[in-house]
Amino acid sequence: MLKQLFNSDEFKNSAFDRVRWPVEHVVNIVNIAGVFNDPYENGFQALVSKSAMMGQELLNPPSVEGWHTGREWIDSSFLIERVNYAVEMLGNPNTPGMKNILQRIGSETTSISLSDLVDACLYELGCVELDEKTKSILLSELGQEEPILIDANFGQRVGQVMELIVASREFQLS
Repeated sequence: MLKQLFNSDEFKNSAFDRVRWPVEHVVNIVNIAGVFNDPYENGFQALVSKSAMMGQELLNPPSVEGWHTGREWIDSSFLIERVNYAVEMLGNPNTPGMKNILQRIGSETTSISLSDLVDACLYELGCVELDEKTKSILLSELGQEEPILIDANFGQRVGQVMELIVASREFQLS
């Protein structure tokens, strides 16, 4: 039954039909960055206000039907907020979540190819799949030294890769 479901055209065509709500986006980014382990430490008001700036004011839906479930969350101003928030949180290699990511990516080796680094970051962000065109643009934008050394600057390089991935169409629609 599952084989039929996963191979059906309806299942395959539904990719990217549902966009994460702003609150889902905020929680996902906070979870990856690992910065809100204690609700009293930083408070939830900052998260609530970020969600509101992206168009979803909690406990105040636009109608009795609730909030949108599609691309309505991705207009120019909301998209800028979504990208800026993700870049702010994931561009800092000193957050607990980013330290864990750096450890997982760089613990087994002394260097990594740029393509492998991008693939590792895509995996860490939730197995995001980039279109080949998007991936080639991302690689050309990053295109610097090959291989990348696991050194003191490695965290900055991973942050740079993460920032470009979270700005991609595929990440925003995943």
